[in-house]
Amino acid sequence: MKPTDSSAALTDEFARERANLTRSYLLKLQNDFIGLARDCREFLQAQTKEEMREVIHKLDSGQSLSPEDAALIRSWIIGGAEDYLRLENNYPEWKAELGRVVEQLEHFIGQETTLENAQTIRALAEDGLVVLTSLLQYRDKEEQVANFANFDQALNVSNPDKRETLAAFLRNMMGAPSL
Repeated sequence: MKPTDSSAALTDEFARERANLTRSYLLKLQNDFIGLARDCREFLQAQTKEEMREVIHKLDSGQSLSPEDAALIRSWIIGGAEDYLRLENNYPEWKAELGRVVEQLEHFIGQETTLENAQTIRALAEDGLVVLTSLLQYRDKEEQVANFANFDQALNVSNPDKRETLAAFLRNMMGAPSL
């Protein structure tokens, strides 16, 4: 399915279900978002497959890569991470929420452990885990982009092993063992 069609179906259904976000619907929605991300990746790769074949040929034959070739490789490898970082705007709120959770935990320092305190601390721990998941995903995307920056500088290295490894990696992303 085309990403725009998948998006339309997802948003239409969400408009109907928004008032009653049941667990089963949220699990379905999670699967829909996974599918939407997959559809987008596959669409982007299908649209640039021929250009990528040329890039792989250049890597295999020792030719220099153009800035456009490097940009294409970058988009295939970390485009999703860069787009996520560009669009995500909740990071400051997540940091603040984590700080709020930790500050609330500080209230229990030196207190006796009671059933009530343990229940509250457990709830705060669960809240902390939820926000940490988002913070860690953000940091993972940042790390992917940072790691690629080092790799990006080495794209035109004449080392045949590195070029062969990159070509094999890109072939794998294309879903074809060889061209």
